[in-house]
Amino acid sequence: AQIFSNLLSNAAQHTPAGTKVQVSAGFTADRHVQVQVADNGPGIDERITDTLFDRFVRADSARQPGESSGLGLAIVKTLTEALGGSVTGENRATSGAIFTLTLPLS
Repeated sequence: AQIFSNLLSNAAQHTPAGTKVQVSAGFTADRHVQVQVADNGPGIDERITDTLFDRFVRADSARQPGESSGLGLAIVKTLTEALGGSVTGENRATSGAIFTLTLPLS
């Protein structure tokens, strides 16, 4: 629940009002469940793509205290890996960002 809460909160917090957020889920051929959270917002700032899942990473250093701790995606990664899965985040080809969470079924 924490993983999904953080991914959805991240989408809501870092995209403009009216941004469409889409969640989809399915199974992979190698017995994993895959969940994607995609938005049509401004996408991931290229300056932080390599450190996106590190602790305290924030795209906008001008944010006011309390707006974002920069821990949400780090928590997502830690919990996902503890469950034997993986998570990626990247810019979509059109616009926005897409986060892909893959977890084993067992």
